[in-house]
Amino acid sequence: ALATFGLVCLFWAIPAASFALGDLASSVLFVVGFLPQLREFVVSRDTSGYSFALTAIDFTGCLANVAVLFAPCRTTAVEALGHAAPFVAIMAMHCVLVLIAALV
Repeated sequence: ALATFGLVCLFWAIPAASFALGDLASSVLFVVGFLPQLREFVVSRDTSGYSFALTAIDFTGCLANVAVLFAPCRTTAVEALGHAAPFVAIMAMHCVLVLIAALV
């Protein structure tokens, strides 16, 4: 609870920290989370257990979230892309996963 309060105070005091910690850092962590799966595909040369259907569902959900972030009239494209960065990172990593799975 104290850490949450500290982050709220930080975001209020320094709005740029919201982008750095909220959008940028979470995007990097999502990409890092995909690395073990990528390594597993490459090292084992096997994709058994990988669900292309769940990947498609997750990709569609991320795409819908990106569309919603770009929908408001008062939002600039740069601002919307900043907020959509985690979803774009997930979609990019899913594309890399599918490509690696197809090549393996």
